[in-house]
Amino acid sequence: MNIRYSELESKRFGYRIYRGQYEEFDTTDLDKLVAEDDFDIIIVRYPTPSIYDHYRLSFYENCRTIHADSLLYYSAPLDKIEVKPLVNDLKFDIVTPDDKEFDAVVESIFTGYKNHYFANPFLDRKGMVEGYSEWAKSFAANSENGITWLVRERSTNVGVAFQACYFNEEESICDLKLGGVVPSFFKRGIYADILRFSQDYFKKMGIRTMITSTQLQNAAVRRSWIKHGFSFDKSYETYHIINDRVWK
Repeated sequence: MNIRYSELESKRFGYRIYRGQYEEFDTTDLDKLVAEDDFDIIIVRYPTPSIYDHYRLSFYENCRTIHADSLLYYSAPLDKIEVKPLVNDLKFDIVTPDDKEFDAVVESIFTGYKNHYFANPFLDRKGMVEGYSEWAKSFAANSENGITWLVRERSTNVGVAFQACYFNEEESICDLKLGGVVPSFFKRGIYADILRFSQDYFKKMGIRTMITSTQLQNAAVRRSWIKHGFSFDKSYETYHIINDRVWK
């Protein structure tokens, strides 16, 4: 079954939440879960090319469906990219799971940030920010396949950004999962430096392919990716299927 109970999100938001993602349009699991009626919210992603079938998600009885966002994936061939030097004088410190400064940086970056959670009026906004920090730290705790950097301005030692990554040396792939720059440090080229540092780090590890994703509306980030050797790969549409008892 591609749709699974999400314990962390259920605990964070106080609803019984399920998650699923598909590579083609198939509602078999979804139909079964909706019929069983043992859920509050189902978050599901389907590939954009199947969008002409997505109207079917609005036909479930006792549910309402929200189109929550469009998620775009990009990839870059690290073995073919010449990494440019950093512009800013930064240091990249590996985050530990109990790093309190990291929590403050994540909060300043993602307070008010819009993603698919924000399309759902029943989800607590504070829980969303806590979720970002928890998610990023999960890569810090997974030393075998994850790493998270707290990016500091070297002259002041102030945290200005972060980047959480997943990597798999056997498959020769890395994924820039979650990252951002503190708003007061925008327009200094720091995000571009994070891309350059990450590309250099994983290229030296022998990783050949880097992937990353973001919402459709984040045009500035996507332009920066293209400047650094990324190209569009694929996209998904995100839906929240909400049980009527939640609306009531």
